[in-house]
Amino acid sequence: MDSPYTYTPSPEFINSLEFDYVETYSFQRGIEYEDNQIILRKEFNLLKAESSDGMTLTPEYKARLEELNKRLNYTQYLLDENGKFHQSAQKTSTISSNDEKLMTIKAILQTEVITVPRFLCAPFYRDAIVFYDKGGQIVSALNICLSCYYMETEPFSNINSDVVTYQLITNFLVKQRHEVPLIDRKNIDEYTRLMTQNRPLI
Repeated sequence: MDSPYTYTPSPEFINSLEFDYVETYSFQRGIEYEDNQIILRKEFNLLKAESSDGMTLTPEYKARLEELNKRLNYTQYLLDENGKFHQSAQKTSTISSNDEKLMTIKAILQTEVITVPRFLCAPFYRDAIVFYDKGGQIVSALNICLSCYYMETEPFSNINSDVVTYQLITNFLVKQRHEVPLIDRKNIDEYTRLMTQNRPLI
């Protein structure tokens, strides 16, 4: 049986992508998001308990339970299967085709893949870059986990990047006002130093 997972090197990904401009997004972070998660978790636990106690849930409550389970217990992406943005998404910047920052993004993702980080944790995406064509249609959305160094464009579609790429993209997103925790920034700097000590840094 063929695996549903695909692994595309980040240089191949960005070089094959035809786009005009990008937007950066921050999501699944902040006090408002955390407070809302607590409320949703309480609702989920209540519905689950009622279902476990043998109570027959109405179709509406069953659908709500499934929705909450998917939202709370599965990996969340910036865009869902219908192309709808995550409810917590906040646009942090729009980078036009003539902006030097667009070339910076391309250069970061074109970094040669030498050392791909491997961690056992599941990704929790809080940052993303969305690529648009000239007509304003979404071409691709790159979900980025800066805690476990993982990227996907959609479920099972992995983008393999060098450890240096994550260091560079972290620094870039911080400049776009992404609230990347200091501990994550320190960890990636130290991890990059350890993994690249025998080769020159970019």
